[in-house]
Amino acid sequence: MRKSHDIEKEIDAVLNSMDGSGRATPGDFFYTRLQARMQQEQPSAIERLAGFIARPAVAITGIAVILLINAVTLLKQWNPAPARQEQVALQAFADEYNLSVVTFYDDEKHCPDDDAN
Repeated sequence: MRKSHDIEKEIDAVLNSMDGSGRATPGDFFYTRLQARMQQEQPSAIERLAGFIARPAVAITGIAVILLINAVTLLKQWNPAPARQEQVALQAFADEYNLSVVTFYDDEKHCPDDDAN
């Protein structure tokens, strides 16, 4: 019973707290500042783009993408050694057995007798 009496007191205190309050009024020179802000120039497209890029989420994402591209490029350049070794082995094999590419489109015709001179 005592609790309900305390609750009623609190409710009355809250309701009476607004007694004597008046209408809200703007501060000094509010309308002058409002008009100045409304007449202020709008930011250009470059300024808006710079503001968008300067956001932390966009900047961090951009840096992460750049780092990812660098890592992929580095990993792709790191493993070409087996391909080079294979190419060297094939070249050595071709040299060993005197394999060469013969084309029928040579401009000059070589005769075996000309090589002997």
